[in-house]
Amino acid sequence: MLIITKVKVTVSVRIEISMEEKGSYSLLYNSPKRRKYVIALIVLSLLVFFGIGILAGYFIGRGAAKGCDDGDKNDRSKPKGDTQEQLEEFHKRAVDMISTVELRKNLKKFTKVPHFPGDPENFELAKDMAEKWRAYGIDVIWKNYSIMLSRPKDMKAGAAALYNGSILIHKSAPQERFLVPSENNSKVVPPFNAYAPSGSAKGKLVYANYGRDEDFEKLKELGVNCSGKIVIMRYGKVGRSTKPKRAHKEGAIGVILYMDPEDYAKKGVDKVYPKYNWLPNSAVQRGNIKSTPIRGDPQTPGYPSVKGMYRLPKEEAEKLLPQIPVHPISYEDAEPLLRILTRDVVLPNSSFQGGLNFPYGIQMAEDDPREIEVNCTNELYVTDVYNLMGVIQGSTHPDELVLLGNHRDAWVFGAADASSGTAALMELSRALGAQLKEGWKPKRTIVLLSWGAEEPKYMGSVEWLEEHSRLLSARAVAYLNVDMSVDGNYSFRAKSAPLMDWVLARGAMKVPSPLGNETAFDEWIRKIPNTLGLNYLPRLQQPRAGSDYVNFIQRLGIPIVDIRYTYNSKTSSNPLYHTVHDNFWWMSTLIDPEFKYHQVTTRVWTEITMVLADSVILPFNVTHYGVNMKIYNTQIKKKFEEDFKKYNAREDLKYLDEAVENFLSASREFDDFVKGADKENVAVVRKINTRLLNVERAFINLEGILQANPLQRHVVLVHSPTIYYSWYGGVVDAIYRARKGLVTKEEVKKQISIVAYGINSAAQILKLSPIE
Repeated sequence: MLIITKVKVTVSVRIEISMEEKGSYSLLYNSPKRRKYVIALIVLSLLVFFGIGILAGYFIGRGAAKGCDDGDKNDRSKPKGDTQEQLEEFHKRAVDMISTVELRKNLKKFTKVPHFPGDPENFELAKDMAEKWRAYGIDVIWKNYSIMLSRPKDMKAGAAALYNGSILIHKSAPQERFLVPSENNSKVVPPFNAYAPSGSAKGKLVYANYGRDEDFEKLKELGVNCSGKIVIMRYGKVGRSTKPKRAHKEGAIGVILYMDPEDYAKKGVDKVYPKYNWLPNSAVQRGNIKSTPIRGDPQTPGYPSVKGMYRLPKEEAEKLLPQIPVHPISYEDAEPLLRILTRDVVLPNSSFQGGLNFPYGIQMAEDDPREIEVNCTNELYVTDVYNLMGVIQGSTHPDELVLLGNHRDAWVFGAADASSGTAALMELSRALGAQLKEGWKPKRTIVLLSWGAEEPKYMGSVEWLEEHSRLLSARAVAYLNVDMSVDGNYSFRAKSAPLMDWVLARGAMKVPSPLGNETAFDEWIRKIPNTLGLNYLPRLQQPRAGSDYVNFIQRLGIPIVDIRYTYNSKTSSNPLYHTVHDNFWWMSTLIDPEFKYHQVTTRVWTEITMVLADSVILPFNVTHYGVNMKIYNTQIKKKFEEDFKKYNAREDLKYLDEAVENFLSASREFDDFVKGADKENVAVVRKINTRLLNVERAFINLEGILQANPLQRHVVLVHSPTIYYSWYGGVVDAIYRARKGLVTKEEVKKQISIVAYGINSAAQILKLSPIE
C-alpha cells in the first residue's frame, strides 16, 4: 500500500555551453529571423516540460489518493502513535486485549510437567516461548550460564529417622502423597533443601521453634544446649536459609525443617487440600538454604558464570555453602519426632506451642536412649541454565531499557511459583506484539526476561546482571518483576521502590478489579491501606529479598516493582508453596477458576510497561521519595530512641534530617521545573530524564553497607539481616551489633552518616545547576 501525503515534482533543465558554443549562440540569437525560431523553440520546450510535469502530478496524485483511500479502509481505526492520545489508545488496546482464556491456556502448558532449573523440560518451555515471541515480532536472544546446582542424587530421597539403638522406629516418607491424578509424575523431585551437604548426622533432638535469634536466646536462658544435637524447626517468621545457619552457629550437627499446621493448616488438619487451600499432612516445602555473602553461582561470586571467568575450585566453593545435613519433612512425619521431647523444661512462651494436638517439649530426657538421624542425599553439579530475552527496539530512545522479568523454573509444577507469572509474561508479550503489528513502536526499548534459575537463589538473574552490570547502570529505566502473578484471591499487592509508587498507583487506576465494580486501585487501597500515613496510596511493601528484583535495586540502584494478586495475610497464606500441590488443578479449582485475578496482574503489568516505554518524561515522583524518607527518619528515631541516646548518636541524626530536607528542597524545585518545561525541547527533556535515571543510583554505596551482604548497597532500602526492619538497614544492623558488643558506638554513627551522604548525593543529582 502506497501512502503519499505530499507530492513535489520539479523539472530542471540545465544547458551547459562552451565558450565556442556561447559565441555561436550569440550570432544565432542576434539574427532577427532566427531569433523568432529560437524563441519558438524555447516556448515549445517549456510547454513540453510543463505538460510532462502536469501529467506526472496527475498520475502520482491519483496513486496517492488511491493509497490514502486504501489506508482509510484498512487503517481508519488504527492509531499511529504520533500523539499522546494515539499512544494512550495503543495502551488501552493492549490492556483490554489481556485474555483470561489465553492466560488459562498458558498456565496449563507451563505446568504440564515439572521443570526444575537446568532440566530439559525447562529448556523446552523456553524454546516454545522463543518461537511465540518471534511470531509476535519480538527479537529473541539466548543467554546461558554454567552454574553449580544441587539436588538429590539419582532422585534418591533423604530422610529423618528415629532410632532406638539400631532399631528403626520411624522414618520420614521419601515423597509426598499425590492427591490428584496430575501430580503423579516421575519427574517430581523428592523433598529436599538445596545446597545442604550430602551426609548424615545422628544425635539427640532439640526443638527451636522458628529458629529465630530470639528463639535460640530463649533456649540459652533455659540452659538448653544445641551443641552436638539435631535441631528441628518449623518454617516461617524468618527466611529458610537463616534457620540452619543459626542452628549451626549454636553447634547443631543436623537440622530438620517442617511446616507446622498452626501456620499452614489454620482451619484444622481435616480441612486441607484438595478440598481446601490448606496444607495436607504429607506435604513438604522444598527450597534452597544457600546463604552466601554474594548471591549467584558459588564458583564465580560477584562475576558472571561465563567462559573466560575464573571459577573457584569446587572444594573452595563448598566452604561457602551450608556445612551440616538439612532435610525437610511433613508435619505427619514431624509428629513422632516431636512427641519424644519432654516438658521437663517449660516452654519459654506460648509461641513455641504449635498446631499438632499434643503439648510440645524442648529437648529429650537425659536417659532417653533414642536418637534422630538426618540423612541428606544431595549432590552438587555444574550445568547450563538458559535465560531467554525478548527485545522490542525503541524508536527514539533505544538505549533506555525498560526491563520485565519472571523466572521460568520451579521446584515441581509451580502453578503459582512462578508459572502464573510466566503465563502473564506470555500474554503481555502477545498484547504488545499485536500493537506492533498495528504500527506502534515504543519510544524506549522493552526487554522481556525469562530467567532459567531463580529457585537456587536468583542465579539466572544474578549471572545476567553481573554480565551486564555496567550497561544496566547506565541505561536501565526500571525492572518490573512478576514472580507469582497470583498466589491468592484477596487483593492486588505490590512491592516498590518509592520512585515507582505513583507509576504503580496510576497503572492500577486504569485496570478494572476482578469484579468490575471498581478499579484495581480502589480495591487495593480499601483492602490493604497505607501504614505510613500516606492515606492517598495503598500499602506498598518495601523490596526486601524474595525474588529476582532484589539485586537490581540493592546492587545497582535500578528502580523496581514486584506485583501480584495475593491472599489476606491476616487470615491466610500460601500454604502449598514449593510443594507438589502447587499445580494447575489447585490454581484452576481453588484459587482462580476464571483467571480474572491473573488478568488483573497482567493488565497492570502491561499498562506500567507501556507508560514507562512511551512517556516523554519518565513518570517518577521524586518528591514522594523525599516524603517517604522523612517518615523513615521519624520512625527509626522512635523505634531505636534508647539506642541512639546510649550511643550518643542524636546529633548525627540531625544531619540525617538535614539531608532529607535538602533532598525535598531539590525535588520540589525539580518538580516545578518539570511542570513548566517545554516537552518539545529535546535538550530540556534530556536534562530532566538524565536526572530521573540517575537519582536512584545515588543511593548506592559502592563500598558496601552490610558485612554479611557486601553487595546489598542501597543506603535507604537495604534491610537488616539481624533485626526485621525495612529501611536504613546499615544503621539498624550496627545497632544490633553494638548491643552484642561486636562493634562500638562509632559504627552506629558511621552508618547514619553513610545514609545522609547517599541522600545528599541524590539531592545533588536532582539540582538543576551543572555543579555546585
